[in-house]
Amino acid sequence: MKTVTAAQVEQWAIDAGRSLFLCDVRTVEEFAAASLPGAQHTPGGQLIQSTDLYVGVRKARLVLIDSDGVRAPIVASWLRQLGHEVYVLEGGVSSGLALPAGEVIGHEALPSITAQALSDALKDEAVALIDLRPSMTYRKGHIAGSRWSIRSLLAQHVAGEQRPLVLLADDAQLATFATQELPEDQRAQVRLLGGGLGAWRAAGFAVQESPDTPSNDQCIDFLFFTHDRHSGNKNAARQYLAWEIGLLAQMSDDEIASLNPLRPQARPDTRVRTRLVHSARAQGAGGRLVNVPVTRLSTVLFDNLAQMRDARARRDHERVLSYGARGNPTAFALEDLVTELEGGYRTRLFGTGLAAIAQTFLAYLRPGDHVLITDAVYAPVRRLARDFLQPFGIQVSYFAPDGRDLEARLQANSKMVYTEVPGSLLYELCDLPAIAALCKPLGILLAVDNTWGSGYLCRPLTLGADISIMALTKYLSGHSDVVMGSVCTREEVWPALAAMSDNFGATVSPDDAYLVLRGARTLAPRLEVHERQALEIAHWLQAQPQVKRVFHPALPDHPDHALWRRDFTGSNGLLSFELNETDTVYIERFIDALQLFGLGASWGGFESLITVADTQDRNSAADRSLNPVLRLHIGLEDVAALIEDLQHGFRALG
Repeated sequence: MKTVTAAQVEQWAIDAGRSLFLCDVRTVEEFAAASLPGAQHTPGGQLIQSTDLYVGVRKARLVLIDSDGVRAPIVASWLRQLGHEVYVLEGGVSSGLALPAGEVIGHEALPSITAQALSDALKDEAVALIDLRPSMTYRKGHIAGSRWSIRSLLAQHVAGEQRPLVLLADDAQLATFATQELPEDQRAQVRLLGGGLGAWRAAGFAVQESPDTPSNDQCIDFLFFTHDRHSGNKNAARQYLAWEIGLLAQMSDDEIASLNPLRPQARPDTRVRTRLVHSARAQGAGGRLVNVPVTRLSTVLFDNLAQMRDARARRDHERVLSYGARGNPTAFALEDLVTELEGGYRTRLFGTGLAAIAQTFLAYLRPGDHVLITDAVYAPVRRLARDFLQPFGIQVSYFAPDGRDLEARLQANSKMVYTEVPGSLLYELCDLPAIAALCKPLGILLAVDNTWGSGYLCRPLTLGADISIMALTKYLSGHSDVVMGSVCTREEVWPALAAMSDNFGATVSPDDAYLVLRGARTLAPRLEVHERQALEIAHWLQAQPQVKRVFHPALPDHPDHALWRRDFTGSNGLLSFELNETDTVYIERFIDALQLFGLGASWGGFESLITVADTQDRNSAADRSLNPVLRLHIGLEDVAALIEDLQHGFRALG
């Protein structure tokens, strides 16, 4: 959910081109006790169900406030799905925001008539009394001789009425507004009962009830079945459900397109485990190999010159076997498997994950362009940006890992947003569909490092990304014996990557491709064990007195847990934890006492690893000020043995 500062809201408030609504979603008692100047009370559930009662303008900015940081984000999430541009105010009611009171622009007030004068006129039938209060209120008590109406039907109900009109309303402005559709000569004779029904009663005049007037069919401001369903009326409950389900059919295509529902990650089918086993394998009848063969080659022979010319004419836009630097059949099989996993158009392979990232920058960025990179980026990418992109005239900026400041950092020359889902140290997540919706109209490419999800837990291309990058070194390989990277794209952006990769002669060894193919066949069951054991250890770590905080997106207290539940189908073996102690000596004591956890910088293999998570290169002061953070990769060993090993480390701390 997007957050916004008080300073930004103050700037929006002076923007005459957009409407702004500051909505306090707390209880009426909390609102009455204290709120922010310029805020209106909008109970959270009512704001979702009856938005038009509080927000009368489409395409307005909505800023929600609360006092606990819980209610406003929940309400904002629903409003966002309904197509509203909604933000949560940082700091809520404690933010110090003070908006000036808005000037109410209304029509000239109606002249009033006293209760006594109205009573005399009714006796002589000299006026027509129209009651504009809610229909159910009218039934419970109204002035004898009055007629019920509603603003939208007033002109129709009093058409042809020659007598002056007297209106009864709970809101004088509503009554004035209702008269604007009357003919001018009729509008000139309208009066409003001063003080409303309360003044009538105070003058000693009676009111009468009419349980059946107006008739149910006339009460278009009241849905009977929405109330009767709470009284055990099953028919009313069924009618309500039918009405609610049928709302979509009553909406126009434009109205439906304005909705922005949170969609679960979609797959062509759910049998991904089966596809991992059978994808990119030889098909047909008779004897054939289970595994894709290792095809080593450099030179490709042709039968004649025409055949060679044809291959070279087609190889820039088709996969054609023409020379070893353009790929090999074993690598082609792996490309197909990755493409199927990612849900993209085509894939290219590179010697390492970092090479895949570098090639992505090379393919799509040019001097004078601007790229925005997540502050949670894999550290070598930050070095690549500093030592390669910037010296070649490409501007680089960093945005908050959750994307909250991304829109404000966009420039006219922005060409790419590069992010990770999640970050590989603290596992921050950003809203990919929201970022994609921001970038696409501006022609900005969205590139995502999907190594954590490995194409099995997350598919960024189905969430709006243009480019998905993975270090196949990690879970796809799964055996810590090969390095490789992949880039999978949508069809529209594929040609630039293909051309630049061919120009640089980027290819991979068939032996390495075979090793990754072999590992990919067991990706699903391996990840299930990694996930189960990592979560068990994460919960165990949360109970240790030496641990200040555990970072894992599948934990309910992780700040981006809701995004993880929406966009991912599971988690893996990675987690990090922050120590209570700030002394770096404790890190050495802890790590040196471990016997099963290896000290290494990679992850994704069958073995458990530990390393120090360095956040000192980040722009975020909060991240830089963390106590020592250790990152664990939980492997396939017995989880009890791994916990015992960690206990050795904690005991070494004293």
